[in-house]
Amino acid sequence: MKYIIYYNKYLNSKIIAKKIIELLNSKNWHLVTEDADLIISIGGDGTFLRTFQTYFKNNSKAVFLPINSGKIGFFSYCSEKTALEEVEKITNSNEIFFNEQILLQVKYNSFINYSLNEVRIIDNGATINGDIMINKNLLEHFRGSGLAFSTPIGSTGYSKSINGAIILNGLPVYQMVEVAPVSNNEHRTLNSPLILSDNSVTTFKPDFISNINVVVDGVLMPWELNHKFDNKGIFEIKITDKKLKIISNLNEKQNLYLKNKLILNKIKGEQND
Repeated sequence: MKYIIYYNKYLNSKIIAKKIIELLNSKNWHLVTEDADLIISIGGDGTFLRTFQTYFKNNSKAVFLPINSGKIGFFSYCSEKTALEEVEKITNSNEIFFNEQILLQVKYNSFINYSLNEVRIIDNGATINGDIMINKNLLEHFRGSGLAFSTPIGSTGYSKSINGAIILNGLPVYQMVEVAPVSNNEHRTLNSPLILSDNSVTTFKPDFISNINVVVDGVLMPWELNHKFDNKGIFEIKITDKKLKIISNLNEKQNLYLKNKLILNKIKGEQND
């Protein structure tokens, strides 16, 4: 069996990583850089999202195991105290048990990326103008700072901060939320979250595209990719057939998060790295 391990800069994460590498090596597992069976992330939620963005595209069949080494890990199934025990269980089993998680696909010409949380098409310095279409049917001509698309598991993040809906994990849907839409006597937009099914393809054709940035799971897509954008292109957003295979209990985690953080405000001092 082959594995990849990715961890953040903190000392306790490095210590955990070293112990896991020693354990897996003793079980004749092989540390690789691609084509892995298991991908382990050690850190907070930010580390796991970077792990996903770094490795999923070329390792979509791998199972991801997020290990929380910080104060809170929304995606993490196990803590640093139970990490070795969880890895030991995996190595002693003939099959790795996992859950599947919905992902978004963003496409522009030949550029394709996948998102676990959200995709933002945004310009912080100017107004974006363009047509939004759902399954090739015109919805509206949008004017505003941008658009945000989120999965159910990502709905409690950025999209919520701009008045998006909270979607319970497991539903085969995604949402589109307008970012600072123009609303005056001359022009009005939808100005409301739009929930879309897994067979809905959203396309956005900007009138002018040179200053637009694409942010996927909080990561700005590299500038050199943005140079491929032209004024004839169309952004396409949809739920992809690919699923993230993850060892986690995200349904339970989301319910606890909603109760403790958003309602009771019990969770403090988060560490996202």
